[in-house]
Amino acid sequence: MSLRSTFTVASIRGWQAPRLSSGPSLYNPLSTDIQFGRRVKLSHDGNYLIAGSTNGAWIYKRNTGGSELNSWSLQQQLPTPAGSNSFGYSVDINGDGSLAAVGDPTWNSTQGTNQGRLSTFSRSGTTWSSVANITAPYDALNLIPKFAREVTMDSIGTTIVPSFRTPTGFVSRIIYTCNLTSIVASNNSAWTGNPKVLALSSQGTKLITNLYETVNALTVYTNTAYTLSNDSGILASSTIISIAVNSDGTCYVYGDAGTPGAANTGTVTVRKLSAGVWSNTQLTFTTAGDKAGISVDINNAGDTIVIGTLRNTNTWVDTTDATQIGRNQTTGIVYVYRLISGTWTQSATIECNTGSVDGFGISVSIDKVSGTYIAIGSPTATASLQNVKVYRYNGATWSNNIT
Repeated sequence: MSLRSTFTVASIRGWQAPRLSSGPSLYNPLSTDIQFGRRVKLSHDGNYLIAGSTNGAWIYKRNTGGSELNSWSLQQQLPTPAGSNSFGYSVDINGDGSLAAVGDPTWNSTQGTNQGRLSTFSRSGTTWSSVANITAPYDALNLIPKFAREVTMDSIGTTIVPSFRTPTGFVSRIIYTCNLTSIVASNNSAWTGNPKVLALSSQGTKLITNLYETVNALTVYTNTAYTLSNDSGILASSTIISIAVNSDGTCYVYGDAGTPGAANTGTVTVRKLSAGVWSNTQLTFTTAGDKAGISVDINNAGDTIVIGTLRNTNTWVDTTDATQIGRNQTTGIVYVYRLISGTWTQSATIECNTGSVDGFGISVSIDKVSGTYIAIGSPTATASLQNVKVYRYNGATWSNNIT
């Protein structure tokens, strides 16, 4: 039996959420369009949140005392390194919120444009400081690597894997493994493709990526050396656009947001290891244009997954706002699935009808340990309305309220 509930925020026509810098809804701290919330990550314990953009990254801290269990406050904007172009484009934070990694894929080096750079940070008390700026070794043949276009780190925060793109047609592809200060290892296997999206298990024992040039493939690296092991058991997919993995790599989920020109409903596949046998569960969606799976996440236990969509075609247009009339609504929907008695069951639908094109659901994150908090980015709204909303599960419902 499916236990399904729907929760809507700001669904009263003409009502707009207050532009807060604290609470359960965190708004763009700048006045310009920076796609605030294009990437969002919760620390595994659910106490810290990092919000990315195309021009900055911010750390928020949850109030862990008193009755306001979903109250968040800005702790610090991470110091932006000199020469940054897209600092904040990719972000991740470790298990206890003491270390962070931020990508700047269009950073220009003295040797070429769009080389990319990975920046790492550490927290002492309430203060965040820069640790290092890491760049990939320069290769005259590798003119546009866009290093750190995506980034993933383990729970401890000592293993960080940034994406690295080589031009189409080159045989050698590289997986770089970093610590907080430098590249410590590389896997230069002759595999065809480039890491497009990637996910590292909390334990740091399994890395899963998909490839730019090979659309129907996932590549699995295991152990600390990240030995190549192609996963031939995945279901056919046209465009794998998101990946998430549980703590020990025994369950991972990937989203296929749809084929261009098709209905673009989206498909999400859960691949799980049980009693030594891998199985696939494919979650399908019927609303054309939803592009379900544009973002996904999973908790450590591997029994709760979160699925973002690009748009919700059932949203309303605020007729009191002339700028909204006739606009294509992309407010999005987020689905929560739980593994109940061996079956993946849709347990909640989270909607946010603010009456603006906000991209709600383009990025999602669940706290890995308890699965109590979900952060959802809305990066395509009007600049001042770009935001990250945090929802808390109280045992019965998901709520964007403070308590």
